[in-house]
Amino acid sequence: MTETVAPVAVTASRWEHGWDLVIDEENATSTAQLKNAEAQVRDYLDTIDPSVDHSGVPVVVTVGH
Repeated sequence: MTETVAPVAVTASRWEHGWDLVIDEENATSTAQLKNAEAQVRDYLDTIDPSVDHSGVPVVVTVGH
């Protein structure tokens, strides 16, 4: 049986050096190019919880203001 993983919702906001990627009030990361947002979020999640494989976690990026 395949476990269903809830998507991670991310709000991307442009700034001078790239994009801030806000996951929630306590978790955020950034990337220089928006096309790398999903991979950056997964890498961030791996950093804060290395016991979980985040490679298959769906990441939904919404561009904010």
